[in-house]
Amino acid sequence: MSADQTTPAVARSVDGSVMVAVYNETGPELSGLKSAAEPASVQTDADWAAIAVQVLAGEGVTEGNLEIFFVDELRMAELNAEHMGKQGATDVLAFPLDGIDGIDGIDGIADAGAVDPSDDMAEVERHLGDVVICARVASAQAPDHAGSFDAEVTLLVIHGVLHVLGHDHYEPLETETMRSKELHYLATQGFAHPGAHDEGDSSC
Repeated sequence: MSADQTTPAVARSVDGSVMVAVYNETGPELSGLKSAAEPASVQTDADWAAIAVQVLAGEGVTEGNLEIFFVDELRMAELNAEHMGKQGATDVLAFPLDGIDGIDGIDGIADAGAVDPSDDMAEVERHLGDVVICARVASAQAPDHAGSFDAEVTLLVIHGVLHVLGHDHYEPLETETMRSKELHYLATQGFAHPGAHDEGDSSC
């Protein structure tokens, strides 16, 4: 992974109609966190993009693109304050969009036109939304939550994508449904669900 990742890691469904781009805006921080926590870690930005595509396909999405951003604590704290009215960095935020009338993504991060028109991503015009993950927060909470950095980020990717698709955890039934879906998609990646996702940390 390049330290200056202006070109995203992109994954798409077999027919190319569902696409996910992962942007690393933390520079070398994400690689450093992974190396320090798990020298043998094999998960890459492309892997997380592929996981997001799998969740979208599994949830019946037949067309659309989604963008995932890894940001530092300062940027996440800014977004958390601006959009959620909460202080400090959180682990994941999700911003659902309907892809209609040229709605853009998060101001100051990227928008649906952020990918060069020559890129395959531009072929899928409907923008589903954005998922933002703070790698440092994920790293800090992983030992007591999902158990490893890869498992934690995989959970956050799944959690964020499900939020983009309208799932939530404010009511018991919603929480049960969302957790069941997380368990299913985590199992496909060889990870067990850590239990109740800490809604106090996940502000999305």
